[in-house]
Amino acid sequence: MSGLGDVPQNLLGDIPLPGEQINLFKAGFDAAWEIDLFGRQRRAVEQADALLEAAEAHRDDALVSIIAEVAREYIELRILQKRLDVARANVHIQRETADLVAQRRDAGLASDVEVAQARAQLERSRSRLPALQAAAERTMHRLSVLLGRPPEALAAELEQHRDLPRAPSGIALGMPSSLLQRRADVRAAERELAAATAAVGVATAELFPRFSLSAALGLESQDPADLLRRGSTAWTLASGTRWPVFDAGRARARVRIADARGEQALARFEQTVLRAFEDVENAVSGLVRSRERSVALARAAAAAKRAAELARERHRSGLVDFLAVLDAERTAQSVEDELAVSRGEELTSCIALYKALGGGWNGSDNRAYAEAK
Repeated sequence: MSGLGDVPQNLLGDIPLPGEQINLFKAGFDAAWEIDLFGRQRRAVEQADALLEAAEAHRDDALVSIIAEVAREYIELRILQKRLDVARANVHIQRETADLVAQRRDAGLASDVEVAQARAQLERSRSRLPALQAAAERTMHRLSVLLGRPPEALAAELEQHRDLPRAPSGIALGMPSSLLQRRADVRAAERELAAATAAVGVATAELFPRFSLSAALGLESQDPADLLRRGSTAWTLASGTRWPVFDAGRARARVRIADARGEQALARFEQTVLRAFEDVENAVSGLVRSRERSVALARAAAAAKRAAELARERHRSGLVDFLAVLDAERTAQSVEDELAVSRGEELTSCIALYKALGGGWNGSDNRAYAEAK
């Protein structure tokens, strides 16, 4: 429906009317309605609604991805800070060891070679600190930018070292059907399939005639002062038919194109569903295996720390040479560093599972894919 108002001016040639120019003033509205006999309009509305819902699902998927990326960067920062703490603790221990060896050398109980070895080990451990610090600062900057802030905006808050969060001990993943409802990319693919199916209906309806009704009601007069008088009322009522009889080949081709696009949308939907289940299984497997590795490394770290303490005691007693102390300290440092990385990987696997589940999990469904203990 639309309103109208115009003042046309006509120049009359040989028509025997008084004067050669007339002004005609009009005001009114008109309306048109297409009879949706073959469902073209209905299917077009379905297509538009499905595309809107698909766009909303893509937005949700992007939001989940951003949240997961922020969480990963935060965990990466805490991993680097934990590794820094481990490295600094080892530097402190090795400084004490180097001082002790120097004292033993002064007392004639150790050689200059042992002193040089202790200092070399100390400086090697110190050399790891700048690289870890630079990586932590880069991660802080990246995290700030992800949150839409300047690179240094969160430095004061994030520079404070904190322990890594603890991963949940068990996760109930629910039924596969609930996974398909949670995954935004699956919802988007399903809505795109619905839109493609509706497009087939729109293209098919183009093969049939389209019927429409139109009406107009208004006022017409050569004098604006006469527009509101009874005799100036004018109206029209018309019906129309549109049928592309001579364009049927092109219309059928459009139907075939819509069918092909529908098949493509179906294939994408099926692939998206399979990829969703694959993501969950991979994330669960990664979480379980990283937790197993963390448990083993925790035992190894405790044993390596004890071995380093015993090696230092036995060296002070003269029962082992200094190489045994160096080997024990290197092993302890390496295992503690691996443990920090492994615990971070465990949390990263939790984040991957969060993303694979479409933005989280709930405990209402008790089919536990992962009972990681």
